[in-house]
Amino acid sequence: MIEIVRGDVADTDDVLPTAVNDLNQSFTVQVDGADAVTYSPLTYCSKVQQSPDDAELVNTTNALYLYWVEAYEYFNRNQGGN
Repeated sequence: MIEIVRGDVADTDDVLPTAVNDLNQSFTVQVDGADAVTYSPLTYCSKVQQSPDDAELVNTTNALYLYWVEAYEYFNRNQGGN
């Protein structure tokens, strides 16, 4: 069984959906009671950048990171009606 925990929410059926402005948020994955791993999608992007063997994957993670930056700034700027 796969268990994914984000904050206080656990889901045993599927990967929890992630809004683009939350790609920096970590979550924990545990499979069949094995050691749990905590990571975020942006952690993955960072790891890809550290070993640039696949240029297409590097470009994709660059684009994902830039997309997150714009979404994060947009949602934070527009919180509370500012």
